[in-house]
Amino acid sequence: MAEQFEFLSADMKSEAKLLLCCVRIQVEVVNTERIIVFLRDNIDWDYLTRIASNHNLVPLIYRSLEAVDPIALPETV
Repeated sequence: MAEQFEFLSADMKSEAKLLLCCVRIQVEVVNTERIIVFLRDNIDWDYLTRIASNHNLVPLIYRSLEAVDPIALPETV
């Protein structure tokens, strides 16, 4: 399974990895699996929304997360 994540740096925060998996026009199966794995981590949602906002990616990330696991999104997000 480690080879699936080779484009992600080992020293990256889970939030950054999650962001990179979500910023796709279409979420493919392999990215869906990655997103699910990263959502199991204790995500710092404030940090994730801040970096997403800094890059104008909030709508794209929201769409991806909503499609993969809408229950994982806290109400405050």
